[in-house]
Amino acid sequence: MFALFMFAFPPVLNTLWYGPSYAAVQGLVQPQTRATAAAVLLFLVNLIGLGLGPLGVGAVSDLIGNTFGLGPAEGVRWSLLIFVLFGAVASALFWMARGSIREEMVS
Repeated sequence: MFALFMFAFPPVLNTLWYGPSYAAVQGLVQPQTRATAAAVLLFLVNLIGLGLGPLGVGAVSDLIGNTFGLGPAEGVRWSLLIFVLFGAVASALFWMARGSIREEMVS
């Protein structure tokens, strides 16, 4: 049971940004442009996250594995660790943005 909880915990934390992000986008634009803003957000999230994310992890994995002679398994490990740092930076920026969001709300 503990292993199941620990296996489900990271995906739950990974999806906590959805609600605040979509709410912020809806509040930062005029009411007549909310659908367009949500569509642009969805497009960018899918393009960058689902399109460039796996490609970037694979490219960095190959670069690390071949350049340093670590092999494919260690290349994937270090590549994932590097990309986790990008997520940590994004989380910190998201946290810092919470201070100014109230002044920027349109409605």
